[in-house]
Parts: sequence; structure tokens; C-alpha cells
Amino acid sequence: MLKLKRTGLVTNVGTLIPPVQPAPGVPRKHALREASTEIMEAVEGHAMETGPRELRAFAQWAVDSRHTLRLQPIRRYHLAGQPEEIVEHVPDETHQW
Repeated sequence: MLKLKRTGLVTNVGTLIPPVQPAPGVPRKHALREASTEIMEAVEGHAMETGPRELRAFAQWAVDSRHTLRLQPIRRYHLAGQPEEIVEHVPDETHQW
């Protein structure tokens, strides 16, 4: 059995996004906030398109190579205003909003 510890799948996050150029009269903070939203939407959209395809190819490689592939989803996030990172390993034990 091939056992990979602490490995991660790496995916290309898409096309190059040009630097933020605030329009005349638009506050820089506002322009950066708006651009960050657009950038995250582009990255997440790309990941949702390519991630499953790359995972499927990796899983097929594992089957063809007679390896076992076990996935364990881990959710990491921060709550607003709290510095500590929350890490969830078990889907049933999620943070109660």
C-alpha cells in the first residue's frame, strides 16, 4: 500500500488577474475590497471546475496502480473577530452557528 501523509493536491488557479487599478475618485480601500471579492469568486469557480476532474484522475491512477485512496475532508476557517483557526475533521462535529 502506498501511504502518503500530509500530502495535498495542487491545482492551477486559472488565468493571471491584472493588478487592481482604482478608478479616479474611487477610494483605494473600496477598490481593493471589490477586487478581492471578484478574485475569490474566480479562484473558487476555477477550483470547483478543475478540482473534481483532477481528483478523479488521481483516484483512477490509484486504482490502476492497485493503491487505496482514502480521503478525509478537513474544514479550516476563522470566525469573524476571533484569531484562532477552527479545524474540523469530523463532518458531524461542525461548529454550531
